[in-house]
Amino acid sequence: MENADDARNVPYERRREQIRRAQRSHRERKATYAKALEQEVAVLRADNAVRTAEALAAASVIRHLQELLRANNITVPPDLQSRLDARIRMARAQLEGDTLETQRLRVRLPADEPVSSSGSSTDVTQSSSYAARSTASSSAPVRDDSIQELDFVPDVTMPTADTHTATPTTLQLGVDFVLALEHICLHHHDSLHYHDPQLTELVDEGATGHAVMLQSPIIYYAPNYLDPITFGCPPEGEWNVPAAELERLLELSHNLDLSNEVTPVQAWQRILAHPHFDDLSSGDLLALCQHLVPSVECYGYGAAISETVFREATEAMWSALRAERGT
Repeated sequence: MENADDARNVPYERRREQIRRAQRSHRERKATYAKALEQEVAVLRADNAVRTAEALAAASVIRHLQELLRANNITVPPDLQSRLDARIRMARAQLEGDTLETQRLRVRLPADEPVSSSGSSTDVTQSSSYAARSTASSSAPVRDDSIQELDFVPDVTMPTADTHTATPTTLQLGVDFVLALEHICLHHHDSLHYHDPQLTELVDEGATGHAVMLQSPIIYYAPNYLDPITFGCPPEGEWNVPAAELERLLELSHNLDLSNEVTPVQAWQRILAHPHFDDLSSGDLLALCQHLVPSVECYGYGAAISETVFREATEAMWSALRAERGT
């Protein structure tokens, strides 16, 4: 009888240990993220001081130019303000599907000009981590919709060779890839509802790691927050999200250092940084997504993949790619 009870307790104890590991990982992730935020605040403060000084100087010049225009009876062109407003780049988010099983987030980044390899672009919203990897300009992107076969991934514009630049094409592909892996958290992102008493016993619902996920700013800007239990596509199922916020989160989250786990953002960054990234096709990424999605776990602290699972999957992908090329 005692052996039977012990046997029944084995899955329970195994589950408890999984939750304990997830809690430890969350604490480490939270500490690392807080340190990254502190460093980011220091950089932003210094940058803000410079930008403020530049803005004051520019405002003084603008006032002087306006006075000169008025003094010479010259009308200010009406499109100046619209040009200024156009610099606020917005991504378009959409919640598709009417049921929990079919819903997904689709996000389309604005179609801007790519950042030049010389660094001459004045668009400060582009991610510096991508810009640092910029190479010579390449041919126009090729449209390849075969990745649509994956339920969680919308149609993607695939990059061509030599496109490690900070182009919207690469950024868009990264957003699509990350959202596919974060799909497991879509319905409990902000308000966790645990139906497993073992989870309720062990997990503090007030402390979650979802804030570091790419979904966070997208859901935050939704027109009306949707209760995870009754998640349904609202009448106003589309909304705008500042593109710079998504790009910056992709860069900042890359600084997280987790033990034995990989976040979806880190997974994408590792793939992007690989020397053979340019040789990947949409089919390669589709197969990788299909392999990784079932392995994504969330114990209430955000989506994560086992380091071992991710490493084996990507090594298999790169090995197959080398074999195909005969190298």
